[in-house]
Amino acid sequence: MLLFNRNTRLLTVLSVVVLTSCITTGETSKLAEDANTRKVLSQLSNDAENAFEYSKAAEYYSRILELQPKNIKATLGLARNLRYAGMPKEAIKIIKNYVSKFNKVESLRVELLKAQLAAGMLEIALETAIQLKTENPSNWELYSILGIIYDQKNEYNLARDNYLEGLRISPENPTVLNNYALSLAQNGEVEEAIKILKPIILSEKTTVQTRQTLALLYNLSGSFKKGQALMQRDLPNEIVEKNMKIMKSF
Repeated sequence: MLLFNRNTRLLTVLSVVVLTSCITTGETSKLAEDANTRKVLSQLSNDAENAFEYSKAAEYYSRILELQPKNIKATLGLARNLRYAGMPKEAIKIIKNYVSKFNKVESLRVELLKAQLAAGMLEIALETAIQLKTENPSNWELYSILGIIYDQKNEYNLARDNYLEGLRISPENPTVLNNYALSLAQNGEVEEAIKILKPIILSEKTTVQTRQTLALLYNLSGSFKKGQALMQRDLPNEIVEKNMKIMKSF
């Protein structure tokens, strides 16, 4: 009887070991499958975003979050592409949901600020930006965003102060220079805006955004040939022709 009990217990232990092994193998296989799926979705989301297919990119990022709800990069990607796709309020919901469940990552709070601004929540965005700047006064991006907010409030001197502070922290930063140039143009200083952007176009820091902003400034100043030449570096001919007709009609 004792031998029977011992054998029974041994068989039970062996059964548990075998079952555990099967579960572990199954879980490992699923984890590997999920990791591979996330890798594919990550590449698809990057490709879609680079192709300006923001709704599609948002869909891919959303699927990554289904597999990995705490993935900060995917949360940022989803919120960013929702904002690009003209759905900033949806982006705000995504970020607030993440923050309520997990933690307040600064990059998410900055994206929240951008979504608030895109949603036209100007005073709330200003409050968020000032709070973030107080917590991290060395973040050049916050000064650039504050500049945009003050531009929209027609407070150009405050906008300029923030752009200049952003450039002090990050000299020749193309994003800050681009926004500063637009601010100057908005205030009627188109020629000064052109002077600011011309050097960056000839440097390795040039971007599509800075080139197309300078193209806009050239067209606003009446230098249509220069504006068209810059447009043609990045845009299809049909879009260039359409834009030039609009610019020449002013």
